Amino acid sequence: MERIKKFLNDKMYGSSLWLFSNSLLLTGCGFIFWTIAARLFSSQDVGLATTLLSCAELIGMMSLLGFNVALLRYLPEKKDPKSIINSCFTLSALVAAAAGVVFLLALPVISPKLSFVQDHALFAILFVLFVIIQSLFLLVESVLIASGQPRTVVLKNAVFGILKIAFLFVFIGAIGIFVSWGISALIGLFFALWFGRIRYKISLKRNVIKSMFKVSSGNYLAQLFGTMPALILPLLITHFINPQTTAYFYVTLMIASVLFFVPDAIAMPLIAHSAKDQTMLKQNVRKAFFLCFTLIGIGILCISLLGGHLLLFFGEEYRSNGVALLILLSLSAIPLSISTMFVAIQNVRRKMHRVVAIYAASATLLIVLSLLLLPYGITGIGFAWLIARSCVALAVLYHFLRRGLLA
Repeated sequence: MERIKKFLNDKMYGSSLWLFSNSLLLTGCGFIFWTIAARLFSSQDVGLATTLLSCAELIGMMSLLGFNVALLRYLPEKKDPKSIINSCFTLSALVAAAAGVVFLLALPVISPKLSFVQDHALFAILFVLFVIIQSLFLLVESVLIASGQPRTVVLKNAVFGILKIAFLFVFIGAIGIFVSWGISALIGLFFALWFGRIRYKISLKRNVIKSMFKVSSGNYLAQLFGTMPALILPLLITHFINPQTTAYFYVTLMIASVLFFVPDAIAMPLIAHSAKDQTMLKQNVRKAFFLCFTLIGIGILCISLLGGHLLLFFGEEYRSNGVALLILLSLSAIPLSISTMFVAIQNVRRKMHRVVAIYAASATLLIVLSLLLLPYGITGIGFAWLIARSCVALAVLYHFLRRGLLA
């Protein structure tokens, strides 16, 4: 009993568990959201909406410029948090707007099946607006985690999850699904700013950005590589197979992502807490690995037993097309956790070249293998996912064994 009490009182464990609860909440709401969408709309509409959402989410993430990790690294030790937050938010929003416009202009070449967004001025404006919202929606979480408010992250995403489900019954078609998501994200963002007591003002200080450049730029490059597979794979599936298969892939990936969130949920508090006192890094890493493997092991067992039943909620075609992919993606969470903890260690130690190398190797392997195995459908992509993550994890383990945990 005393050990359990000590576990729950540990700040890093506490933050990690709150963020893991946040992942479960997001996945649960996403599950309900896409289950209802699959019942209300055609698989064609769902496939187009998932592709559009994937693009908006990933452009928004790429527009963060690595500030989401840099905020975790620098906010706990800086004396002027307001100027850091304002500068990061403003620059990310500007980049998101520019990237959204560029993406729209390139749609006829990148994904002709999404060109309907470009054809209507209102749809185009909403897309750019929602890309900006997505970047700030993600960035505010880092501020809340760094300031010791993981509960507010959970509340923000509860608001977002519940509202996007409700709005599904208001709007129609692929654009309706997209608008439901965007409006809910905007409301969730305002909620986080208000209850997190974040008073954002548009300002940009060059010296603040410069002081964070090493960590932010390294993580930006890493995230560019990290987001490439999730951006490219839906486009490849939609183009080379069909939008329906993209829907099967997206829904299956959404369920498996609850396991992918585990290492991230643990790595973020690891960076924030170790930045304050690097002498605790080794102890924090050991705690992180223990919690990560425990949660992932339980998760893989649950998905193995219940995965087919979860997919059946979306329809028989989702279950028949997604079961094998779900198992393969779930297993890939094990090697993913090893590389994610390694990346967290390198962020604390500011060895950004290693962070970039890990993400670049993983993305390149995953995309190349997916192209080679695409003739085998989304199951082939599942094998590509598992093989790529495993190869990177083996390289990380070799580094740990050869040079020591924190070398």
